[in-house]
Amino acid sequence: MYDFTNPNSFHSSMKPINSWNLDPASRPLPQPDSAECQIEYLHIYDFDNTLFYTPEPNPRLWTQSTRNFVQSSQNFTHGSWWTNPVFLQGIGAGMAVEERRAWAGWWNEEVVDLVRETMHDPRALGVLLTGRNKERFGNVLQCMFTAKGLKFDLVSLRTDEFKDTIQFKLACLNSLLEYYRSRCKAVYVYEDRAHHVSIFRDFLRKWNQANGTNLEMRVVEVVPIKKWLDPRTEVNLMRQVIEAHNEASRIASAPSKNYAILQLVHEHQYSGYVIMPESRAKLLNQFGNLSVIASSESEGGLQITTTGGSTSAHSNDIRKKIRYMCDCVVVQCPDKKTPQQHQQQQQRKQTDSLYGVGKELYTNLAFYGDAVKWNIIAAGGFKGVYFLKVVPLLTPEQSQRKQPLASVQSYTDTGVGTGVVNLETGPVNELYIPVASVAKNKRPGSIQFPVQAPASMWKAVPNGPIIDTLYGDIGQLKIIKSNCSR
Repeated sequence: MYDFTNPNSFHSSMKPINSWNLDPASRPLPQPDSAECQIEYLHIYDFDNTLFYTPEPNPRLWTQSTRNFVQSSQNFTHGSWWTNPVFLQGIGAGMAVEERRAWAGWWNEEVVDLVRETMHDPRALGVLLTGRNKERFGNVLQCMFTAKGLKFDLVSLRTDEFKDTIQFKLACLNSLLEYYRSRCKAVYVYEDRAHHVSIFRDFLRKWNQANGTNLEMRVVEVVPIKKWLDPRTEVNLMRQVIEAHNEASRIASAPSKNYAILQLVHEHQYSGYVIMPESRAKLLNQFGNLSVIASSESEGGLQITTTGGSTSAHSNDIRKKIRYMCDCVVVQCPDKKTPQQHQQQQQRKQTDSLYGVGKELYTNLAFYGDAVKWNIIAAGGFKGVYFLKVVPLLTPEQSQRKQPLASVQSYTDTGVGTGVVNLETGPVNELYIPVASVAKNKRPGSIQFPVQAPASMWKAVPNGPIIDTLYGDIGQLKIIKSNCSR
């Protein structure tokens, strides 16, 4: 990848140093031989998932093959996840809103603090080095840095002359090392990708050897926090990208590459209530406000009380075994339908049920109906599973519709953070949401409601929070190449 004995290995290093800057007309870099120059350290910061928690394609939305597909720039006429600005611009509430609040919550504040230290150290040259395309992302990144109050001596984005990100970064870094060779004492690189970290370390070690220097060189691997776009935003953006791609392909305005017509499809897994992220946090907080206390083995080793915490060794041991759930509550698994469920499915197709299905493409719900609010009224533990009992809060429009097909009869743990709820004909007047499990085998099996569960298991939850769910067909989205001709 780099040959220090061959000058052509870094042909771009011969470019004027300020040409690496996003805005070459901005304040020029300090000249190493000037009396004003105090530069002794190079601080190199990566952007995506180092300085900023950039979302990746959500694994709960897309199949693995689709996540790989959308991240490859070879598959779209107008750019993929990392080369089309719409996905970066779609973060949070969108550019207009996020700019006013400086993308709060999306920055790695520890790295931000390091950047601010660099800004106030006259001996340090602060460099933002990213593989994002200069033409497409320059203005967006400048807007983000200005909103956050971050200033770099050099903001360098990849140009089309470089095939990949690491080739570009090494060429720029080599140029900076050559330029400040007479003054530089140390280089610090902050990078999230382990593969790039390894390459940087190897490069810097060989640079020292080739130049007979002994610079202090540290490459810090930054571990990012995974964050995602709003699911509705992510799916809508992907729709727009696919539509633009298909339009360009059909009118032959795409590059010479033979792009395929793409189609967004849904791989159905089951139907149910998906609990929205904010509400899931409410559920877990509600669980945290209730005490797990010792109980008899016949009740599964789990009871709930709202009257205070327990510090017993037995209780602490239980807490260590807790497995949290409450992502969603499944009401139908297509692979394991009973005759009754088949009949219910046909009935659901013929009626505009309370939680009507099929209105809009959305996230891992794909086709969903109404948003449904639920009020927590009680909590209980049974056979090693902790439940919250909730009742629906219906809008006037929902109250006037035909009743849905079921009330909850049983819960079965699937082992993947969801519950399977078998339904019987009748109105939904309450629902049991599994929040956590401490079952020894992690699979409590089928728990029948209301027959098997004693009424004494429930403890009232006064002023319980409101839980938001969406009801629909749950699965993952997939992009396929259509058979449509161009």
